Amino acid sequence: MKDFLEYASVVLGPKEVRQFKNAIEFSMGEFHNRVVAPQFFQPAQQFYLGVALDKFVAGKNHLLAQTMLQFPDAWHGLTYFTNPLSIPPPPVIVDGEEKWVAPKDRVVWGQFQVMTYEFDQTDLPFFKRQMAWCRSHDGKPLNCAVGRLYKACSQWIDFEGITVNYSGNKGFHIQIVFTTGHAKALGIAQNVKRHWKLTPYRRPKLTPG
Repeated sequence: MKDFLEYASVVLGPKEVRQFKNAIEFSMGEFHNRVVAPQFFQPAQQFYLGVALDKFVAGKNHLLAQTMLQFPDAWHGLTYFTNPLSIPPPPVIVDGEEKWVAPKDRVVWGQFQVMTYEFDQTDLPFFKRQMAWCRSHDGKPLNCAVGRLYKACSQWIDFEGITVNYSGNKGFHIQIVFTTGHAKALGIAQNVKRHWKLTPYRRPKLTPG
């Protein structure tokens, strides 16, 4: 953590560095135990949550999730977690590279649905702006932009929470989590896989505010 904070202090101000420090030291036990742990790696049910400690994991495969069960203190290093995926068969080697079954072909209906948003904008002022979205000026966590989003989402009975993860690069992954029980009762589970097979896929245009 010390090396990262020293690096961050070169380009960020004291508020942002303190914010990173507080986030690293903050216990995520409640959200982890309620949302992530029940689905993290479940070989008996043949599914897992795709996770990453950096930007790229080939095929969003299950190997890191499996390994991280042995390192319970590594959670703060995650840059994102996905919706549940079925554990894939071993990859095939094509031109010297591993090729995994595509994640869109392995989507399964889990206990929670994660909606992940990020902004592809690389300038430092906007990076700081994203951090400010998560920063309260009076010590009350909900008195910030993400807090207002949390309160807006709380009108829905199946809303479970929000996490904001540093991507390790130019921005953050904003992840909004809902339970799936009510949607499952409506009989729309089959639409989950259909969503990932839409072609062509167009990234939604979000206007940062």
